[in-house]
Amino acid sequence: MRTSDKSVTEIAVSVGFGSSSYFAEIFHKYFGTTPTEYRKRMDRAADDEGKKAGPHMQIS
Repeated sequence: MRTSDKSVTEIAVSVGFGSSSYFAEIFHKYFGTTPTEYRKRMDRAADDEGKKAGPHMQIS
């Protein structure tokens, strides 16, 4: 999810869930957050990491 441009629904279907709502329910049970909020947090963390590294450093 961190690196995919796919929607949560596309990810849910691709890993075998019949609905994105059930996927979100199970995801929340195991990760303590929704898939959408998880993705937002990871995006913010990546942005913050890029700011720390500065423009001259590449994050892999």
